[in-house]
Amino acid sequence: MYILPTLIVLFLLGCSEPELTLDNEFDPSNPNFIPPETSILYTSPPLIGNVSSVNSIIVHFEGNDVNMDFQYKIDNKEWSGWSEQPFATFNFLDEGEHLVLVKGRYLSGTVEENADSISFVVDAIKGNSLRIDRLQTEVNELETFTIDIVAEEVVGLSGAGISIFYNSNALSLSGDSLLVGPFLSQNDQNVISFYSISESVGYTTVLLNMATLDPDFNFVSGTGVVATLEFTANSNGLWPIEFSEEGTTLRGPSNNIIPIEELVEGIVNVK
Repeated sequence: MYILPTLIVLFLLGCSEPELTLDNEFDPSNPNFIPPETSILYTSPPLIGNVSSVNSIIVHFEGNDVNMDFQYKIDNKEWSGWSEQPFATFNFLDEGEHLVLVKGRYLSGTVEENADSISFVVDAIKGNSLRIDRLQTEVNELETFTIDIVAEEVVGLSGAGISIFYNSNALSLSGDSLLVGPFLSQNDQNVISFYSISESVGYTTVLLNMATLDPDFNFVSGTGVVATLEFTANSNGLWPIEFSEEGTTLRGPSNNIIPIEELVEGIVNVK
């Protein structure tokens, strides 16, 4: 009896490769694949009505897998590097609105397509105050930059004497050093201004004086830039620009002194 062809067929069937089974849950080709997903959980300190009363905040988050890396950014800044830490710390947050984005990736390399986000408002500085804006300015060595002096939530402001000081070796005034901001000159009123510079060992002090001249409407209220200063960064490091309490005053239309609640310095990070 001739049965060789049948045996060959059976042999070939027995030697065929088994059906491929995708059991790697992190393989995007797997029909059961779940893409990476990050969820923002909370902030510390917690937001009250989406408002932070401090200018430093930690955002906590988690991924949908235990082993994930995370990347984050705030506002228009660059994305951070990848890290397994499930939180991000943001310092020197300026007054106003901010947006934080967070995304994750599996250790296999698959990156989350749509980042999670949280938006909030920083309202850390209260009425009748002065602050440096930005709280932290990042510049390169020998770069020219500007900082604003902002009156925060003032009531009935007619004039100001503002004294600031900084490291003479690290920073220097440059160009048209003083520009009067638009806050006092709103409503088209005239503003008189002048400034003086004094040097001590290692420090420069700048005293700004300004006042409204309009006899009919000679005061303003609210928040705005009262002056802009232009600097050149001369040395690497972190350099504060600080207010001098002794030489800084806010005044009303009758030349009355307005009590100052806060004087908030700024930091210049020269790379």
